Amino acid sequence: MQQKYQSEIRLDEFGRPDIEFYTREAKRLRAEAFSKLIHDFSQWLGKTFTHRHGFPMRTVH
Repeated sequence: MQQKYQSEIRLDEFGRPDIEFYTREAKRLRAEAFSKLIHDFSQWLGKTFTHRHGFPMRTVH
């Protein structure tokens, strides 16, 4: 997740800070961070439960 910072505050048509824009942006960034968290956690679970502590599999003859 790359963060971008604007040097100027975005204003609405009345010259006030554009609260709706910043609210949407915050929700988007929150959803992106949550999605990355879930993705990373699922990858960790997959690695943890599929690699059986590095022991080789036994073969049956």
